[in-house]
Amino acid sequence: MAAKIDHLRTLLEGVFQNTSYDIKKQKLKVCILYHQQIIRLNERISALVTEMLGQISFVAAIVISCIGNVIVKQYSIGALVYMGGFVTAVYMMCLTGQIIKDETLKVDNIVFNLNWYTDLNLAKDMVLIMRRSQKPVNLRSFLFGVFDYQLLVVIIKTSYSYFTLMTQRG
Repeated sequence: MAAKIDHLRTLLEGVFQNTSYDIKKQKLKVCILYHQQIIRLNERISALVTEMLGQISFVAAIVISCIGNVIVKQYSIGALVYMGGFVTAVYMMCLTGQIIKDETLKVDNIVFNLNWYTDLNLAKDMVLIMRRSQKPVNLRSFLFGVFDYQLLVVIIKTSYSYFTLMTQRG
């Protein structure tokens, strides 16, 4: 997704390198259609992620705390490796969601830094791109919102709470 947004940036920069209004309008239309395609693709991916990986965010805190409890009580190296893999998988999901969120928000700054205000006939279209890009595209989780760093912190905090509860109970 980051590569597609970087490609959109390159296309948008190419719009204002021409002097002809018709060429600018045509290239801007291509950029708008491409931006809409990126948004639709992100929404499809998000729908798939919600179905497939959303359950992991739902049970991640419980699984991590249970594995931590096994590590503390049995000193199991296998459990430590399993916990490391599970935490890494949750981190990678949240990192991917954060990258997509950040990249979609960058489009607003990309458009703003172009010389779009020099051609007032195209300004309306550029403002529309800027308005749409202010709403980030997110990878949604099952029950807890979106995959991003905030979800990772919630999962880690909840895991620690469950872990301390398990170790206090014996």
